[in-house]
Amino acid sequence: MELLGDQTVHYHHAEDRLPAFLSTPTSPMRNLYLPQVSLLVAVKLRLGHMIAQQTQIDSRTSDDETKLMYTNSVSILTTALNINQVAACRRMHVEAELYLALGRVQHQLYLLGKYDHREAVSTLVQAIRTSQSYNHDLG
Repeated sequence: MELLGDQTVHYHHAEDRLPAFLSTPTSPMRNLYLPQVSLLVAVKLRLGHMIAQQTQIDSRTSDDETKLMYTNSVSILTTALNINQVAACRRMHVEAELYLALGRVQHQLYLLGKYDHREAVSTLVQAIRTSQSYNHDLG
């Protein structure tokens, strides 16, 4: 995206323990019509989902590190959701998947006592609404 004219914000520097995947284009984006925008959303969806899945699998991490990894996953999924909502080619099925993955991670954070259960349920309900409105056939 940087090569195509958009600026990118990097949230953590190399000296931090966190990987360099916490980067996102700045708002407002210069060109919302690029086909790379939808690919960026799909990559961030997979990345956020895999971080959450790896956090669930890895039982050696402490509670603080688990909360940090889930919070990073929420941040990545929220960024992907925001990028998808402002893109010119908004993909509703990807948006429904984003809401579902975000709701799952928020539920895990609720179980750890870090998140409000009402917001997690609201996100999951939004996933259902988005999926239903996208897949609803009036014919």
